[in-house]
Amino acid sequence: MIQKYKNTIFVGLGLISCVALAVFYATAYPAHLLWQEQNQVFLNSRDWISNYFDKPAWLGCLLGDWLTQFYLYTWVGAAILTLAIALCVAGLAAVLLRLLPKAVAWILTALCAVLLVGCSMPATTQLSFFLCVAGGIGLGLAEFRLYWKETVNIDLSPLLVGVAYWMFGFGALLTASIIILLAVKRLVSKQDVRTWWITAACATAISMGLPAILCKGYALPYAKALLYPGIAKPELPQMKYERRLAISDAFYRRDYTVAKQLVERDENPDEISAFYYYLSSAVQDSLPDNLLKYPVKSLGTLTTIGETTPPIIINMMNDLYYELGDMTYAERAAMMRNVFSPRNRNVRMIRRLAEINLVSGDTAAAMKYLRILDRTYAYGKWSQSHRPGSMAPEVESDILSRRIRSNAKDNIRLGDNCRNIILELLESNPGNTVALDYLLCTDLLLKDMDTFKMDYDTYCMAKGQPRYKDLYQQALMIYLAGTDAPQEEWERYIVPGAQLQAFRAYSARRGDPSFGNTYWYYFDRYNNS
Repeated sequence: MIQKYKNTIFVGLGLISCVALAVFYATAYPAHLLWQEQNQVFLNSRDWISNYFDKPAWLGCLLGDWLTQFYLYTWVGAAILTLAIALCVAGLAAVLLRLLPKAVAWILTALCAVLLVGCSMPATTQLSFFLCVAGGIGLGLAEFRLYWKETVNIDLSPLLVGVAYWMFGFGALLTASIIILLAVKRLVSKQDVRTWWITAACATAISMGLPAILCKGYALPYAKALLYPGIAKPELPQMKYERRLAISDAFYRRDYTVAKQLVERDENPDEISAFYYYLSSAVQDSLPDNLLKYPVKSLGTLTTIGETTPPIIINMMNDLYYELGDMTYAERAAMMRNVFSPRNRNVRMIRRLAEINLVSGDTAAAMKYLRILDRTYAYGKWSQSHRPGSMAPEVESDILSRRIRSNAKDNIRLGDNCRNIILELLESNPGNTVALDYLLCTDLLLKDMDTFKMDYDTYCMAKGQPRYKDLYQQALMIYLAGTDAPQEEWERYIVPGAQLQAFRAYSARRGDPSFGNTYWYYFDRYNNS
C-alpha cells in the first residue's frame, strides 16, 4: 500500500512537471519551436515520404518532421515536444525500475529527465532525436516482455536491434544497451549464464556492426551512420538566443513595431538585435531618427556572406536585401540558407523564394515554390493567396510596391558590395527611401563626410528632394563648418531653427555629454577615441 502511494506521488510529480514544461515552451521558448518548424519542410507526397528510406532512422525522422510542422501553432508544438520527452522518460523509468532499487531508479530517472530537457534547449535539436530515443528504449523493453518473460521461446535481440537501427538510427544503441544491462543482471543472478552471454554479445555486435555494413549504401561515413540522425547535447535555456529568434520572427511577419519593442526590452542589444531594430526603423521611414539610439550600430551594409557564414547572418542578409529591393542577392541568401539547413530544407526560405520571384516577375520560378508549399499542411492557403492572377489584394499591393523599388539595372557583379547595390537601386528608383537611408547612414557610421555630402547632393538635392532628418542636418552642419562654407550654402542645406541653435551651443562646449544623442557628439567622440 505504501509503495503504491509512493508510485502515485512520483506519477503526480511527473504530470505536474510535464504541464510546467509545456507552459515554459509555449510562453518562454516559443521562438525556438518556430525556428525548428521554419527550418524544415514536410510535403504530403509519396515521393517525398519515400526519401526517408534512403537513410537509417526513417521512422524517427519521418514522424519527427511530420509532427514538427505543427510547431507553427505554439501550444500544439509545446505539447508535442513535452509528450516526446515524457515518452522517453517513461521508457527510461521502466528500464531502471527493472535494474535497480526503486529509490535509486526514480532518482536516476529524474536526472535523465533533466538531461533530456536540457537536450531540447538548443534550437538545432530536432524532434526526431527524442523519437529515436523513445523508439530505441521501446524495442529494448520489447525484448524483455517477449523473451525474458517467456512469451516467445526465441531470443529476438538480433532482430530487434536491427529493426531499431532501421527505424530509429542511434536508437539501436539504446536497444542494445538495455538488452546488455538486463543480460548482466541475469548473469549476476547466475540465471542460465551461457544464454545471456550470447544475448549480450549479439546485441553489441549488431548495434556496432550493422552501421558499418550499411553506411556505404546510406552514403554516410561510419561515425555519422552509427549516430544518425544525430545526438543532441544538453544545454541551459538559451534566453538570449530566444530573444534574437523572436525579433527575427516578428520582422519576418512584418510586425516591425513588435520587433522594435522586443529590442527595446533589452538594455544591451547585441549586433543581431540592433540589425533588426535598424531595418525595422528603415521600413518605417525612421532609420535616421534611431541610428544613434544604441552603441551597437549594425546595418549589415559592410557584411559579406560565404560558405562559412553562420545561418543567422545569412538570414539577416536575406531580409536586408529583400527590404532594400535587390532580389538577386536576396535570392542568393535564401538559396544559401536553404542549402545550409538540416537536410537542405527550410520552409521560410521556400516562402521567401516564392516572394522574390513574384517581385521579379518570374512566374514560372514562383510557381515552382508555390507548388511545393501546396503540398504542406500549414502553407497551402498561403500559397493560394500568392498565386499569380488570383492574389489576395493585400499580397498583390505588397508585391507591386516592392517591384517598383527593385533593382532594374543589368549588371555582372564580382562580389556583394552593398554600396554598389544600393547605388543601382537608387538609380532604378530614386524614391527608394530604405536604400537611401542605408546609403547615407552607412556613410555617417564610417565618418566619411565627403562621401556623405556627395551622396546627399546626388540623391537628395539634385532630385529636388532634400531629406530633412535631424541626423542629416547635424551631419551637414559638421561638413559645412569644416569646409568654411559660405552663408548661401548654409541657407541652402540647413533649416533655420532649434537644430542650428543647438549646433552653436554644442560648438561652444564640444564633447558635452548632454548632447550625447546628437551626431555631433558621436562624431567628436569617435575622432577623439
